[in-house]
Amino acid sequence: MSEFEISPLRAARVELEQARLGAALKYNLVEHSSTFARDVGEFEHPHDEIAAAISRRIREGRSITVKQLKVDLGSKLNGLGEDYLLALHDAAPALVDENDVGRFLEANATEWRRLRESEVDLPTSIAGSIPLLTSGDFVGGFMPPDYLIQGVLQRGFSYSLCAHTGHGKTALSLLMMACVANGVPFAGHFARQGRTLMLAGENPDDIRARWIALAEDCGFDAASVPVHFMPATPTIPDAVAVVKPLAERLGGFSLIVVDTGPAYFSGFDENANVEIGQHARDMRAFTQICGRPTVLINTHPAKHASNDALIPRGGGAFLAEVDGNLSAVKTDDVVAVHWQGKFRGPDFAPLEFKLATVTSDRLITADGERMPTVIARQISTDEATQQAESSNENVRAAIKTLAKNPGLTGGKLAEQCGWYTSGGAIDRKKAKRTTDTLRTDRLAEYVLDGWHLTPRGQRAAKALKSNV
Repeated sequence: MSEFEISPLRAARVELEQARLGAALKYNLVEHSSTFARDVGEFEHPHDEIAAAISRRIREGRSITVKQLKVDLGSKLNGLGEDYLLALHDAAPALVDENDVGRFLEANATEWRRLRESEVDLPTSIAGSIPLLTSGDFVGGFMPPDYLIQGVLQRGFSYSLCAHTGHGKTALSLLMMACVANGVPFAGHFARQGRTLMLAGENPDDIRARWIALAEDCGFDAASVPVHFMPATPTIPDAVAVVKPLAERLGGFSLIVVDTGPAYFSGFDENANVEIGQHARDMRAFTQICGRPTVLINTHPAKHASNDALIPRGGGAFLAEVDGNLSAVKTDDVVAVHWQGKFRGPDFAPLEFKLATVTSDRLITADGERMPTVIARQISTDEATQQAESSNENVRAAIKTLAKNPGLTGGKLAEQCGWYTSGGAIDRKKAKRTTDTLRTDRLAEYVLDGWHLTPRGQRAAKALKSNV
């Protein structure tokens, strides 16, 4: 076994942990408490917290459900909410009876222990290269944080940026590149000036248009700014091989953006822990090239993920291989960037930006029409607060209206909420933004021919009514 096989083994153990936890959530394991509990103290975080909570319920003879477990865990999931527990439940194998459950748990635990032992039973050639340091030597190797974006992103670290489609991942990444390349603060945080690179594999034509518009909006010369793009989708190891000598020749990169991680994924299953874990490790290799760049990987969350569960597909295996997972949530045209699931370093206040649809004389269609594109702009805290409150007020108005009149279309909802444009027309765009928020936050759903509050939305409506 080579040293490069150690991390894949750990990813395989995580996959076994997920299967065992999913079975515990899906089946009654009281009869198999000893088999389930074995080794759970060695689980990866946050699986150790989940396993401990399940074990307590098994020992006490209490039932196990996702909602009950969510209450037991409280904040211990470190950003992984109810959606993660549901995903574990839904991914559990189909088992027929108690004997089937018992056989599965025993086989799972045996394989888990085998992988665990394989990790620690290193060959002499590897063990001899592992240092044992005195306390003095160990603390003497402390390296102070070296920030690219002061207080937020560190050099030599790998981060994911997870958001729903249309919530500004690409626009935010381009703005960050522009700030670093020009030495301009990013959301009020000092940005160390340096050369940047984007692997523009998902939609290079769209990125060209956005970059042209952003350069005009920010007032820099897109032809001379120290920024590079790779409008292709080689494998990540091949991309590293191309970028490494370029970085050495240019004097290093400060920021490398992968847009998007899935666009460069060469495996078979984006939800397979071993494959997605290896993909994340491959992208981390960019941090080792000249300049010790910060690496930002744009990613997608699980399908139907709520705004409080923006974790990259691949779950624990992907998170284990990055230093932090940033999340971006759009409310109307304001995007708030914070973190979920994991973040190495001190916490920071959410960063807020505004998405703007703009045109340019350089962006003309074949028919001679101006082509709109979307960019991110920096905004003040006061402006972001005002925008958020306006959006929240729209959501509250929609909930109250749908509680009284379920089944409204977007147009009828706008009419009854009094949403009109300056020209007197029904503001269907505001209605769509609001219903998109209602759907994302699971407060309402479109059924048959109109919008209806979900049970969660109905509880919100009662809370709003009681606060009047």
